Amino acid sequence: TIGSAVATSDPFESVQSGTSVQVTADQIKTYTNTGPSLIVTNDLPFFGTYPILSSMTDGTDSACSNGDIYWASVFIPHSATLTGIQYLNGSVVGTNRVIVALYDNAGALVANSALSGAVTVGANTMQKVAFTSTEAATGPNYYYIAVQFNGTTDKFRTIPANTICNAITIANSDPGTFGTLPTIIPGSTFVANQGPIAYTY
Repeated sequence: TIGSAVATSDPFESVQSGTSVQVTADQIKTYTNTGPSLIVTNDLPFFGTYPILSSMTDGTDSACSNGDIYWASVFIPHSATLTGIQYLNGSVVGTNRVIVALYDNAGALVANSALSGAVTVGANTMQKVAFTSTEAATGPNYYYIAVQFNGTTDKFRTIPANTICNAITIANSDPGTFGTLPTIIPGSTFVANQGPIAYTY
């Protein structure tokens, strides 16, 4: 909870001020060490299609295609207000534009960024793209994170074969037209190198 004190029995009581700590699989908290207690200064709605990154070059460096919608499932364990999607760029950026979207567990669109797209920026880094308005996601439930590009030059990082995600994630892509976000049909299949490595924020 923002601004709440954490008892000195907290396992992270010796952490340095301003340090971000992966508290659970879906939450990151930044602690301020005040001596007798720690103050939680943020508690992010951080839910992803991929485990916590070991490197900014995790996954497959995949070329995008013009208008296709690349998507992967994400489990949201509790209700949260989401601002947007942060996805992992690949080795080539700066030419194409990207749209991010969130779909519910039936494949219906519930949130998206501006349909004009945002220019990709930052090779092998996380890029945050905000929704046009915040989304009140209801959990526990599955949703789908999606990205769409307007060309074929840039790259983004996707979930590869032979990871734990193959067993717990649904991922695929659908043909499309840039700036149009139709309903997706999730199915029950994981297709390697299609689902984006991405997280809500």
